[in-house]
Amino acid sequence: MSFVIGADGNAAKEMTAEEIEWCRRWLPAGPWPSLKDRAKSHRTSAAIRAAMKQCWFNVRKVVLKLLEYGEASYVEGWAVLRGGMPIEHG
Repeated sequence: MSFVIGADGNAAKEMTAEEIEWCRRWLPAGPWPSLKDRAKSHRTSAAIRAAMKQCWFNVRKVVLKLLEYGEASYVEGWAVLRGGMPIEHG
């Protein structure tokens, strides 16, 4: 049995077989993040005229306007600053 944990920590609902399969398709390929492709990041940023500190809007523009990202997913999460302070990101 699989279920979704809500913001309050309680089980919000059981997941359907289709939802479980969708989640399995998006698991990371390894236990560590891949390195950022800085050149591709700069090209993508320029292609959509990305705005500073507007991550969600920039990603939305990428998914809507650049064909190679048409099936992409955006993950909200946390970024950890160099000093170790976590901040909301996304």
